[in-house]
Amino acid sequence: MTGDCRKPKRFIEQAEAALAEGQADVVVLAHALLDDPRWTYHAAKKLGMDQSSHVLLPPYGHWLKR
Repeated sequence: MTGDCRKPKRFIEQAEAALAEGQADVVVLAHALLDDPRWTYHAAKKLGMDQSSHVLLPPYGHWLKR
């Protein structure tokens, strides 16, 4: 399965559906993370997550809490 990781909401919906329907065992964001190491943070912001810094590892997210 491939998807457009530039549209996080649609990508997550497709990934969840593939997992639920047994079409996939795992979802990998290799290209997305190589292209943008902070993809998880940007996706969380686009999805409206209040504390987007929680998706980053502590060494990278601590500066967002200030």
